[in-house]
Amino acid sequence: MEIKSLASDAEKQSQIALAASKSAAASSSAAASAAIVASSAASEASSAAAAVSNADASANSAAAAYDSYASEASAASAANDSSGYATASSAASSAAAAMSAALSTAQVAAKVAVSDAAAAGSAAAVASAAQSDSKNNQATAATARSQALDDLNKIKSLTDYASGASSSASEAGQASTATSAYASAASSSASEAGSYAHQAGSSASDAAGQSGSAAQHASTAASAASSYPKDSGIQSLASQAASEAAKASSNASAATSAAAVGSSAASDASEQAKTAASADVVASSAASTANSNASAAASATKAGDSKAAAGFSSAASAAASSAKRAEAVASGAASAAASDDSVASSAASAAAGFDKAASAAEGAASSAASAAASSAAAQGTRSGASSSASEAGRASTATSAYASAASSSASEAGSYAHQAGSSASEATGHASSATSQASAASSAASRYPSDSGVQSDVSIASSAASTASSAASAAQSEASTASSAASHASEQASIASSEDVVSSSAASVASSAASAASSAAKAGNSSAAGIYSHAASAAASSAKSAESQASSAASAAASDDSVASSAASAALSDDAKASSAADVASSATTAAISSATSLADQSAAGSTAGSHILPSTGGETTGSMPSGQTPTQTKPTQTKPTQTKPTQAGQTIQIGSLPQTDHAGRHMLPQTGDDAESGTSVLGLLIVSLMGLFGLAGTRHQKENKPSK
Repeated sequence: MEIKSLASDAEKQSQIALAASKSAAASSSAAASAAIVASSAASEASSAAAAVSNADASANSAAAAYDSYASEASAASAANDSSGYATASSAASSAAAAMSAALSTAQVAAKVAVSDAAAAGSAAAVASAAQSDSKNNQATAATARSQALDDLNKIKSLTDYASGASSSASEAGQASTATSAYASAASSSASEAGSYAHQAGSSASDAAGQSGSAAQHASTAASAASSYPKDSGIQSLASQAASEAAKASSNASAATSAAAVGSSAASDASEQAKTAASADVVASSAASTANSNASAAASATKAGDSKAAAGFSSAASAAASSAKRAEAVASGAASAAASDDSVASSAASAAAGFDKAASAAEGAASSAASAAASSAAAQGTRSGASSSASEAGRASTATSAYASAASSSASEAGSYAHQAGSSASEATGHASSATSQASAASSAASRYPSDSGVQSDVSIASSAASTASSAASAAQSEASTASSAASHASEQASIASSEDVVSSSAASVASSAASAASSAAKAGNSSAAGIYSHAASAAASSAKSAESQASSAASAAASDDSVASSAASAALSDDAKASSAADVASSATTAAISSATSLADQSAAGSTAGSHILPSTGGETTGSMPSGQTPTQTKPTQTKPTQTKPTQAGQTIQIGSLPQTDHAGRHMLPQTGDDAESGTSVLGLLIVSLMGLFGLAGTRHQKENKPSK
């Protein structure tokens, strides 16, 4: 039967049921009214019965009282108790009246009760008939309702199949839509997780690079520290660089671990996305199946084929269940992918943080290494400045020694020039004396031109005068040489003194620059340290240049000193020659005068007496000195104080002593015992010694070892 026919029959049965229900309702209402009447009559009958019962009870009670009072009255009468009899009789009468009243009330109530009972019976009959009719109508209505319900159930079963199939198709569609969304979310999460994993990997790679760079910085700082193990500042910077490198390495390792976590999460998210995608395919297919079965179920419902509709509905429900299971799988996968995405995001964030920390550590290591290198460079510069200051100090000390030596040489040369001048003056005096003696001898001998002895004395005196004059002339020449050498030595001493001032000033500048370079180095200012080091180096060069100039001046002054010394010795020798010649001339003149006097005496007396010895070597003279003649004065040999000059090893060589003569008349150099011919070798030894002192032989002395005169 089609749904339309079932619906029509159901409507008919519903109307029948409605009409029967109305009739039943009316009968039921009449029955209810009759029941109410019956109930009311029954209630009244019951009340009347109760009144009867109460009245009966009252009558019984009154009857009992009456019997009691009657008995008391009888007893009083028997006892002739008139008073008691009267009281009891009166009470008995009252009790009898009460009993009569109660019986009367009971009778009335009994009548009412009978009437009410009859009314209740009649009303009950009416109610029973109405109730029976209502039951019949209700039965009819129930039958009709049952038939209509059966029709409706049939319709419902058919529509339920179609509705269930449609609902299943809708559920399947919703599940498919949700599954697709989950698959899309899982895919998005997987993509994001992959991106985060890439970011984490990049951060880890960058952190590793920062760690490597920090390690290089630490190595640079360590190298600087190894060069200056006692510099606490550089050591501290090296330790700092090493610590920062360790931090960079630790953060790089942590970033690598975070990248590994991110990569694992991204890989799992990718798998979850694949799972969700597969579930999406299943859900989509199930939704399509559910839709097809829902359509088939609708067709079967229209045809009234409940069996086919049920089958299609069941198939649609199964497809919906499959779609829901796929949705659940996709939901789980999407949730897992989202969790993986969150893990990957956290890993990327952590890796970025570690990368940042590694970068900061690398920057700190770089700064420490740079500071260490700068400090090391500054220390090297400070060392160079200190070396320059030391060189300048040594040059200043040597220059001072050269200036002192030059001054000493100039002073000695001046002394030798003075000595040479004195010797020349004395030699001139001796020459003048010898000339006067020779003139006196010639005058005395002029009277005796034929006397060979007198003429011989004159010749000797004349020759001695010539020798003295020649010696005086030579002494003057030596004095001039000595004076010129002393003047030049004085100039050289002045030059050396000026260079000493220059060298001392340069040493002071170098010392100040070295101190400034040291301060700049301690402060880590390598640029300033370099400038000060350059200034110290320039000052050292200036000091060494001054040393070289002073050395040359000292060498020249020493040479001048040697020339003046030789000239003084030669002048002294010439003075000695002139003195000796003057003595010879004096002796010869004395002899000539004595011989001439003797000849004159002999000529006057006619006899010749006396003899004389010619003083060829300044020997003794015999005879007497003529009156008016001046005896020859012999000047003792003059010896000036020995002066010393410093040598390299602090030894002294005695120079400047005026030459003396030995027993053979040869000139002697002081303290050597050698004659004049060996003077050149002694002078050479002196010059070599001076060269050793003044640095010309490659040796310099500190100012504290300045040689003393």
